[in-house]
Amino acid sequence: MKNGQFLPVLFTLLFLFVVVSCRDNDSFQPKSSKPRGSGRLVGSSAYEAWQDNLSWSQQNWISQQADPENTSYTLWNDERSIAGALSSKNISADIDVHNIFNCYQIALVGAYHTQSIGEAKAKEWMIMTYIDGVGYSTETTFNFNVGKQVALSSYTGALDDAVYKSMFIDNTNFKVPGITVIGSYYGVTIYENPLMNLSGSFTFPGLTRANSAIYLQSFFADDMNSQRTKDVIKHEFGHILQREALGITCYFTEIAINSSQSASENGVNGHIHQCFYTETDANRRSKQFHLINEPSYIWNENTYHTSCPNYGAETPCQP
Repeated sequence: MKNGQFLPVLFTLLFLFVVVSCRDNDSFQPKSSKPRGSGRLVGSSAYEAWQDNLSWSQQNWISQQADPENTSYTLWNDERSIAGALSSKNISADIDVHNIFNCYQIALVGAYHTQSIGEAKAKEWMIMTYIDGVGYSTETTFNFNVGKQVALSSYTGALDDAVYKSMFIDNTNFKVPGITVIGSYYGVTIYENPLMNLSGSFTFPGLTRANSAIYLQSFFADDMNSQRTKDVIKHEFGHILQREALGITCYFTEIAINSSQSASENGVNGHIHQCFYTETDANRRSKQFHLINEPSYIWNENTYHTSCPNYGAETPCQP
C-alpha cells in the first residue's frame, strides 16, 4: 500500500469501529425521560398505552419491585380511580401546578397509592412523577401527606370524598404551590400566585377569615393600588361572604367546583363567567357589604355583574 493511501484507510477503520461500538452500547443507555409529572392521568387509556408512556426512571423503578407486573398494574389502576374521582367533581385529570385544585389532585395520589402499594413506595413514586422536573416539593409533599393520612385513618365512605372533606371542609388543610403573601383584606390573607396567570384569581375560604385566602394572578398583584385590582379583590371577597352565609360545605361541594368549571369555559359558545350564578351571587353579597363598610366605593357592574340577562340568579345550595 502506498503511503498516500494508508491514512484514508486508517480513518475509515476507526470510524467503523466507533459506529459499531456505539451501536453495541445502545442497550446500556437509559431512554430519554418522558414527561409524566404534569401529564394527564390515564383515564380510559389501555394498560399497554400507559406502560409505553412511562419514563425510563419509572420503568426502572417498577422493574426493581418484588412483583413488577403487579406493581405496574396497580399503579395504572390507581390512576384510573383517581381520574374517575376527579371527573366526578368536574376537576381536570391533568395533574398540574397551574390547576387551582392541584392540592386535591396530589392528595388523591397520596391516598390511592398509599392504600395500594404502601406509604414508602407511594412517596417514591410521587417524587419521581410529580416533583422531579416540576418542583414545588414542599407544597406537593404536604398535599400528598394529607391524602396519605386519610388513607391510613378509619375514614368512612368513598376515599376521594374523605380526602376532599379532610382537605377543605373539616380543615384548611392544603398548600397552594408558588404563592407569596402580598396583603390582607378584612382579615383575609391575600397571596400572589404567579402560576395562575392563565387560570385567573380564586378564593379558598376556611372556617374563619383568619385561615381564608384570596389568590391573585400576577396581572393583578403587580399593581395592588390599581382600580382593577381593588375591584377583583372585592369580587373575591364576595366568595368569603358566601362561605359565611351558606357554610363551608356548600362552598366546597357546589360553589368552588362549579365556579372553577365555569371559569374554564369562559368565552366558549358565548359563556360569560362573571354572569354565572356562583359569581353574581358573590357580587351581590360583596356589593351590599361595601355599601355599608365603604359607602364611597362604586361597584364595577360592567365587569362584576350582579345580574345578567338569560342567566339564572339563584342562591347556591338551595333546593
